[in-house]
Amino acid sequence: MLAGCSTDDSIDVGDVDTTIGVNLNDFTVPLGGSEEITIKDLLKLKDDDCIQFIMEDANGKYITIDNKRIAITEGEKGDYIFYKKGDDVDPGKPHVDAISINGSADNNINPKIGPSQKPAGLDYLNVGDEIPNSAGSVKVRLNAFDYSTDKPEDVVSLETAGVDGKMTLNLEFNSNLQGFLKKFNQFDIEFPEYMVPEPESATFGTLVGNVLKLGQLYTNQKYTTTVKIKQLKFMNVDATNKLAIEGDKINMLGDVNVTVSYDNLVKGSGDITDMRIMSKVNIGTVKLTSATGKFNPNIDIKDSEFKIDDVPDFLDDPQVSISLNDPQLTLNINSNVDLDAAIDGTLTSYFSDGTQKTVEVKNINVPRNKNSKILICRQPKAEPYEDYTQVVVVSNLSNLIERIPDKIKFHADVCVDKEKTGTILLGHNYQISTAYDFKAPLSMQENSVIVYDDKVDGFHEDIVDNDIDFIGEANLVITGKVTNKTPLKLKIEPVAIDNSKEPKELPSIKLESDQVIASNLSGKEPTELKITLTKPADVNLKDINFDGIKFKVIATSVDVTTLNKDKHSIKIEDLKVSINSKISIDTDSKKDKK
Repeated sequence: MLAGCSTDDSIDVGDVDTTIGVNLNDFTVPLGGSEEITIKDLLKLKDDDCIQFIMEDANGKYITIDNKRIAITEGEKGDYIFYKKGDDVDPGKPHVDAISINGSADNNINPKIGPSQKPAGLDYLNVGDEIPNSAGSVKVRLNAFDYSTDKPEDVVSLETAGVDGKMTLNLEFNSNLQGFLKKFNQFDIEFPEYMVPEPESATFGTLVGNVLKLGQLYTNQKYTTTVKIKQLKFMNVDATNKLAIEGDKINMLGDVNVTVSYDNLVKGSGDITDMRIMSKVNIGTVKLTSATGKFNPNIDIKDSEFKIDDVPDFLDDPQVSISLNDPQLTLNINSNVDLDAAIDGTLTSYFSDGTQKTVEVKNINVPRNKNSKILICRQPKAEPYEDYTQVVVVSNLSNLIERIPDKIKFHADVCVDKEKTGTILLGHNYQISTAYDFKAPLSMQENSVIVYDDKVDGFHEDIVDNDIDFIGEANLVITGKVTNKTPLKLKIEPVAIDNSKEPKELPSIKLESDQVIASNLSGKEPTELKITLTKPADVNLKDINFDGIKFKVIATSVDVTTLNKDKHSIKIEDLKVSINSKISIDTDSKKDKK
């Protein structure tokens, strides 16, 4: 019967002496032993499981997930690692609307120049004669404007702004001025101090800072020039010259001044006290295309999920309780906006029974204009993390997977640091993209539990084919020595099973195993193994479809050592079965079948 049984594990117990007597009292069958059985043989991982082991070649260390090579910077060759990559996430798109400042009041002043009253002796001069002491130089207001617009909520404060706008000036001179003055020697137009014109943008004249120098102008001509506005500086010059945020408004007030000089006037026709520069200054709509300041745009990053639908059997039992020693969430952030931000995140595990576990992650820095790599871990190591821009310690991170959940969700609340200045394009969609992966060496804290299931079956076929049964009460005692070179202590819970497609436990067959197989990484002191099977006198093995033994091994961690597929193994020696019973074999039946 023992020789004919089959097993789905990888233990080769060698040749077994199958000599059987009829009256078996303490009859012992030596089963030999096994080679060292590695953890890899026991765990039987599939390629798509979330547990992988580290491989190594000339290009470095890696694991393979879905036939893709993923670089791993930590651990030894053969170490097991829990790894899940988060789903792709749509990027957050910080955006501040473009700002257009529209004119609500634009006053072309048409200022006077020259004497405010008729010079003495003017009537005694002939037409064309110079008027003594009438030369002048004066600075007057040419235009005053008052513009305003609503401030976007995303704008906290502004320092400077790039501008898409222009100023058009039309100049001519009234007949009174033409009657007494032929030309100006100097004609300078000064824009408000907060305006920075685009150099060399004037269609007529020369720009020097915020002053447009038109040179000599003849009063019998009309002039037009256009100047592009390059930048605005937010500042308060005085009550009538300022660009400022006031409440929920952006207000732009300013004066366009003109400075002129001229030689002595000559007597002409008209009113010498009403010589005017007739101007029309048109600024139109000033569109702010970029800005330097402090902002608070909304950044909405969708939740990322780690779906865990490939859990290996040894982590999927209700008795499993694991506390990983070094779980790590790696967060890759790519930000192309010139604003610093921070993330407060929530990691939530969702279990099939409806329960949840939540861990909060605070103050993750998102540097501006940078690809950054954030490590969220349970406990930092002594050495520096040169590959990471920030390390965030979350002491209860391992709470997420005390049992393996159906999924882990990462929710991120992103907030711009509105106390720091940045420069952005207004009306432009920036991106803050994120990618996540969750990994942990399979090294568990003390008293973490995993469960290994296996079975020895196929007995029923031998029993039926050979018409075998034990007469009366029967006892089988399996003994041996186990050298357990793993960081796990092992408790065996065997049960008898039938031959149904989904094997059922047979409560009438009693199986006992009281030993705990101690962890002994040095491999010097084996543990005695003893498993006892008891069949009551009134039970017929064939009638109950007895087919074998299912072993549940409760593995409990005793220290923090990462499981390694090559280094950790179990070896069984001196395996024996002792039988106390009477056995019946219907040899005639067996011969008839042949």
